Amino acid sequence: MLAQQRSSGGETSLWQRRPPVPSAVDSAPLDSLSAHLRDYYNARTSPPEKRIDTICVLNRGIICNQMAGENYDALPSPGSIIANLNTKRSLLLFYALTSRYWFQTVAPPFNILPYLRNMNFGANEE
Repeated sequence: MLAQQRSSGGETSLWQRRPPVPSAVDSAPLDSLSAHLRDYYNARTSPPEKRIDTICVLNRGIICNQMAGENYDALPSPGSIIANLNTKRSLLLFYALTSRYWFQTVAPPFNILPYLRNMNFGANEE
């Protein structure tokens, strides 16, 4: 375990929680997808840390988490509900919701040299 952080209402290790990523170009209507997720989570009484964070459907919008009032977040937390936001600017909204988590990401140093040694660059490139 490399680091502890608080998200989704609990403590998680560095590798247990990753920032969400876009997942589809198009899909069924978001209201039916979010209703299915809501039913699934309610039937299993899924805690926040076991739920999907955010879904970005590029041609439709975002499925995310609604907090009290009209506040939306990328990560689920106790008391949050699944919400869908239909927009033509889904990637911009996705970035707005997730950027604060991307900027907090902590990762150990990555040694890329073993990968680069096996790659060809220049005239012998395949």
